[in-house]
Amino acid sequence: MRQREYYRIPLTTFCSLRLRKLGGKMLPAEEEFEVEIQNISGGGLCFLSDRELPVSEYLEWQFAIDIGDREIEVYGQLVWMEKKEELYLYGVKFVFLEETEQRNLITSINTIQIRRRQREKYITG
Repeated sequence: MRQREYYRIPLTTFCSLRLRKLGGKMLPAEEEFEVEIQNISGGGLCFLSDRELPVSEYLEWQFAIDIGDREIEVYGQLVWMEKKEELYLYGVKFVFLEETEQRNLITSINTIQIRRRQREKYITG
């Protein structure tokens, strides 16, 4: 069994999604629509949608995600899809232009985890 490279946290939130690249060509801002994120890591995320989208390494999608107290934008490729009744579950691999973008995302994810642990500790006493 292959170990995940990044720690994945459950994160149920909505984000906007739009197609931005086809192969190496940037596309004009396409239609934006909302999807529901299920979990996220420093390397990708998983989301639910009522739309059937093409899984292809040639397509890059832009995600605008509300994480805690700020919105981040990341790019990713859909790497798998699974039909769940009337919805589709997708796996996304992030495509980073710079290493600092990935570090910032991982910092945001770690901050969410720390806040959750503090809240749980406060609630359970």
